[in-house]
Amino acid sequence: GGPDTDGNPIKGALLQLFYASRKRLYIQTPYFAPDDSILDALQVAVQTGVDVRIMVPKLADRKIVHAATFGYVRQIMRFGVRVFMYDGFLHAKTATSDGTVASIGTANLSNRSFTQNFEVNLFVYNDDFTTAHEAIFLDDQEHCEELTEDWFREQSVPSRFLYNAARLISPLI
Repeated sequence: GGPDTDGNPIKGALLQLFYASRKRLYIQTPYFAPDDSILDALQVAVQTGVDVRIMVPKLADRKIVHAATFGYVRQIMRFGVRVFMYDGFLHAKTATSDGTVASIGTANLSNRSFTQNFEVNLFVYNDDFTTAHEAIFLDDQEHCEELTEDWFREQSVPSRFLYNAARLISPLI
């Protein structure tokens, strides 16, 4: 995918993966600044009983996008998505569904990745590969803090303001 590609093929394939999930959907991304279609897909997945987990890093190389991530994270947690903050920098961009399909690539769950950057993702339809990758996710989860509403309440007022302000401008960054 990229600015020279008609449509958003990676985004479309990820949306299909999210909507097709029936049991579990595990996602890792360093930058989480999704548009409404991604938010809707995650909400529908949770509403249909899918165990949706997203892992984001505690440390980031792009501070403003990292702040926007937390603005979105609070919303998806209210849907019922479980969010884990990896203790360190996490650059993985992966998604697995139901132990049957995995996506690994360069695309973040962000508008910039889907519309402005040249990206490539590999979709693997193999139960053994995907199950192994889910095990990696669960191992990484052992190095995470699960975010809660209490975590957000403990953040300073300037931090919470930054999360929301960064979210507002996220389509541009």
